[in-house]
Amino acid sequence: METDRHILLIIKHLCKKHNIPLLLACTEETPAQYQFLLKNNFDWCVVPISPQHPGYAKEWTLFPFDAHYNTKATDVVAETIHIALKDLLDNGRTKPPIEKLNMDRNQNDDFSAVDKFIYPVF
Repeated sequence: METDRHILLIIKHLCKKHNIPLLLACTEETPAQYQFLLKNNFDWCVVPISPQHPGYAKEWTLFPFDAHYNTKATDVVAETIHIALKDLLDNGRTKPPIEKLNMDRNQNDDFSAVDKFIYPVF
């Protein structure tokens, strides 16, 4: 996943160069990614829906037909991003409250613990 990190740093550099705010929304509980975002001073938020949570498929997806978010999940994602984007535009910075994050360092920094449900959107 070094390539993903490198691409994010390039995107951040280009956004800064052109004075464009950049907000990343994490859709996974991924402590290694959180550490990367903190270390590199990104503006980011965490969507409170994760495939690692019990009952994820039935509650948050179009299960059993499709693994994409259902309407309820889309509303939660939109609201989370809306709050973070407002904070970013009003205050110039935004990060989730660190004390509320799963920062378990048992996951490898090479993202080997990340499951298959990753949809990078740039």
